Amino acid sequence: MKVLFDLHVTQSYGTTRFHGGGKYGQTLFIMFMSNRDAHGMNVSVVVTKKIGIDFPEDITSLIERNGVRIVEVAGHGDIPLMIRDEAIDVFYSALPETYIPFTNKFPCGPRYIGTIHGLRDLEIHYTKMYVSYQRKRMSQVRQRLREVFRGFYEKSVLSDNRRILDLFKDGIITDSLHTKHQLKICYPGNILDIDVLFPIHFDSTAQEDLGVVLASSSYFLCLNCNRPVKNVFAVMKAVQSFSIAGLEEKKIACVGFSEYHKKLIRKKYPKALEKTVFIDYVEEAQLNSLYAHAFALLYPSVSEGFGYPPLEAMKYGTPVIASCVSSIPEVCGNAALYFDPYDIREIANRIQQVCTEPELRKQLSACGKQRYKWYLSMMESQRTSFMKFLLSKIHNKVEE
Repeated sequence: MKVLFDLHVTQSYGTTRFHGGGKYGQTLFIMFMSNRDAHGMNVSVVVTKKIGIDFPEDITSLIERNGVRIVEVAGHGDIPLMIRDEAIDVFYSALPETYIPFTNKFPCGPRYIGTIHGLRDLEIHYTKMYVSYQRKRMSQVRQRLREVFRGFYEKSVLSDNRRILDLFKDGIITDSLHTKHQLKICYPGNILDIDVLFPIHFDSTAQEDLGVVLASSSYFLCLNCNRPVKNVFAVMKAVQSFSIAGLEEKKIACVGFSEYHKKLIRKKYPKALEKTVFIDYVEEAQLNSLYAHAFALLYPSVSEGFGYPPLEAMKYGTPVIASCVSSIPEVCGNAALYFDPYDIREIANRIQQVCTEPELRKQLSACGKQRYKWYLSMMESQRTSFMKFLLSKIHNKVEE
């Protein structure tokens, strides 16, 4: 029995070094490799890897200790041929939607299992601010047309996603109830069963060196800023447009903005620029330091399948101001102060509340710590869910 873990989709792409779907897939791989012997899984494991891009140290070490075979691939188009050549029995991908252009190339026979993290293209509105993230003129035009002809675009997205659901019919996993029921709403009758498995969390420690960078001022933290779905330009516009009480002595620490986005901010949001500290992508230990030292986390995302950062901030008692859409309220519960991510005035309102209401900030901090404990307990109850799920697929395949 041969299982293929699709790890190349979990690696960095473009200017994005970290993405939640990637972390989800890598942590599931760690859990699988750490527990397969205890579950009596007599399987060989193969993983995909991007040519010239290394895995994190923990993944590399796990692969070496267990003698896992690595196959380097140039792109998604290599995978169907690899499945055929390697005689793969079970294929798991943490980001199956990335295979939409190749669904008709996958061979029949293997069991296909995938995690759907959300129907983002159906949730996003291509506003002028969202489109402005795109550097290329053609990309901007394409996104504007998506909004103008939204009905036609949604039909196309629904059709594309159905191709993925048909291919991965042997096992659909989601990382939130929001996504599970979004799938059932959009595809009534097409999906009989969906398993919900929260992202598995492996605790890590903070590294204090980045705390020194911002030691002279308390700061709001924004993450993955180069990705338009994270909507950090809305924070820039809120700070630009309103005089926010209590923000005078604070900074906005923005992790991940590209040089193109920095130029846009300098041009369009000069007032916000005065308060902004640009930070390149950092390693996880340094990111934990930023969470721990932040005055609050600002999370204005317009779509999330789950959303790690709020819970990561709550671990340190850092207050969270978050968007009220998609899975975010499900994850954060009563431990966040919510806003409409498309309402600039409301974002400014929430920033001012946290700046000027110490009791509110204290309450958010306490509730956040409790919410993080709840997440850990839920995670523990689900820790074996994926193993049982995958084990059942392997056993069913053997019986065939």
